[in-house]
Amino acid sequence: MNIASLSVRRPVAMTALIIVMVMIGISLYERISIDLLPNMEIPTVLVRCEYQGASPSEIEVEIIRRIEDAVSSIDGIRHITSVAMEDQAQIQLEFVMGTNVDVAATDIREALNRIREDLPDGAKEPVIRKIDTNATTVIQAFLVGDRTQDDLYDYADDVIADRIASVPGVGEVRVYGANEMQIHILLDRAKLAAMNIDINHIVAKLQQNNVRRPLGRIQVDNVEKNVTFAGDYRNLDEIRNLEIGIFDNKRVYLRDIAEVRLQSREVRSKAFVNGMPAATFNIVKKGDANALEVISGVRRKFAEMKKQRRIADRHGTGLVQGFR
Repeated sequence: MNIASLSVRRPVAMTALIIVMVMIGISLYERISIDLLPNMEIPTVLVRCEYQGASPSEIEVEIIRRIEDAVSSIDGIRHITSVAMEDQAQIQLEFVMGTNVDVAATDIREALNRIREDLPDGAKEPVIRKIDTNATTVIQAFLVGDRTQDDLYDYADDVIADRIASVPGVGEVRVYGANEMQIHILLDRAKLAAMNIDINHIVAKLQQNNVRRPLGRIQVDNVEKNVTFAGDYRNLDEIRNLEIGIFDNKRVYLRDIAEVRLQSREVRSKAFVNGMPAATFNIVKKGDANALEVISGVRRKFAEMKKQRRIADRHGTGLVQGFR
């Protein structure tokens, strides 16, 4: 018995069934996830290793080849794509469909642990990251203002990014345009040569006087307290007043042979909007999140921050939004 004959013989039942199906479709319509591309689960793992000061050719020989040799025996690898850049190496491993990414990442981590001692001394610990092909950038925004690039980046990274990350469906907030702040010590070579002071001696002095370690516990009135030796630097003046040695029967401090300043790390990229310095936000949604809901939630969060005057009119800053 086909559907046509059943509809003729039982018209009321078929009409009721069609009405029920239409009602189910209407109720589920608003729950349909809308995205640019369909969800595709491609098991991929990215290995990133930093080696400061190394050229791409050194990265290829010292890092990439050794990592490729270590992971090539793992089951299920389909493609290995490696990129040698200045100061870092990136190795992307794509596995066959159906491979458990968590198990694959564990196997890669074990393989890298076996060759850790073979990597150069200056190389950092390799970072393993599972790539979600469905986690794409849905919004790009810019924090623009009359402040310096470092100030904009610092405020964007410390305040705004944390608030955006709390929006449901947001998986990651990437901030570009400057870099983290760090202490720079600019030595005067002429003064070092005149006083016969070695750079390694200065480095050793800085390390010896920047110590923070637990010493144990003491008990006072039946209350146990932890004791910590706090010998780390608390401000720039303490670093400037660090005694380096003695020259010509006079104490030599770091301020006498170097300039100590707080500034960002070496900046390799900067962002500008209409000629003004800016900090860039790339907002990435989670793999299973609805792109439209994430965009709406981020828009509401931007409006909330503007209402609280955390963006607009704060030190002359403003927000420029772009949607992908």
